[in-house]
Amino acid sequence: MDQENQDITLAVLDSANAWIAESLDENTVLTIIALISEDPTNWQEALSVWPRYRSSAVCESTSELPFEEIEPEAVRESIEAAAGWVVIDFTRKRLSTGGDFEAIDRDAAFRLEQADDSDFTGHLSIHLPPWWELVSDTAPANLFQARHSPIPRPIVDREILYGDAFLTFVAKRALEVFHSDDWTKCVQGNTQRDRYALTVAAHKDWLMTPREDLGGRIPRQMLHGAIDWANKVTEGQQSRYENGGPMIAAPDDWQGYSTAPMGSQEMCIYFDFCREILGAGWEWLETEQGKQAANRGESAVTDLVAFLGEIKENWLTSPLEGGPSPNFV
Repeated sequence: MDQENQDITLAVLDSANAWIAESLDENTVLTIIALISEDPTNWQEALSVWPRYRSSAVCESTSELPFEEIEPEAVRESIEAAAGWVVIDFTRKRLSTGGDFEAIDRDAAFRLEQADDSDFTGHLSIHLPPWWELVSDTAPANLFQARHSPIPRPIVDREILYGDAFLTFVAKRALEVFHSDDWTKCVQGNTQRDRYALTVAAHKDWLMTPREDLGGRIPRQMLHGAIDWANKVTEGQQSRYENGGPMIAAPDDWQGYSTAPMGSQEMCIYFDFCREILGAGWEWLETEQGKQAANRGESAVTDLVAFLGEIKENWLTSPLEGGPSPNFV
């Protein structure tokens, strides 16, 4: 981008509030735009990930950013007077640019340099979430228009994927198999192949069966909603670290944290989690306690769900091959 010497105006719209900063340099503006990569719900959440994107080319603390709070109605007038401008709208999930500000892509990488001495200061990557609109070279009059499309942000219900809904499915499936010829064949044959076939079939049914508590969707739909974007954000942070930047964890106290889309790392972990719980269900049926409960019938599901709950907590909090636990990832 060839706008290093330009003074850029950047405005932020957030619910009923608005902020504006004038005469910002290119490095600062690009770094602020990069914050959207994390899909923050509001301006305060965006500012909280400043350490994950800042370099020595910009100020160390967000308290040094020259933003002033203004009335939302005054944003258009300020933008119209600017040579180059950027508006970040959290309500409409829209990034708008205009005037002399050079358009950027949804996915972009920059090598930031100091304008005074051209010393290299760091890498910066921008990866806008798919549900954010990017409107380049637009007019200030278009800022408050309705979105061109609804906000299609995927919602991942981890309470269902990891919680009692899944454990109950596994318990009922295991007990159903226990009273079938498939289990008799598996026990008599005592082969890993038979056990594996039961596991694969149960895993597939869990992922591919529509559920009322998901509004008719299947669990698998929650695994792939925005994996490409999530992977790009992760790769951007890895590249930053490999180029000398600090490794800083993403915040876990945001409004949309618990329902955020999965990346490939969590998707792989979820595959292993499902197989771990299914395997534990089969093993429980082979214990004396499991056999007695399965034959008794009445409380078998409750007993097995309680057992699987213990397995789940232990697995999610145990380190993976010397690394962090699945809960951390």
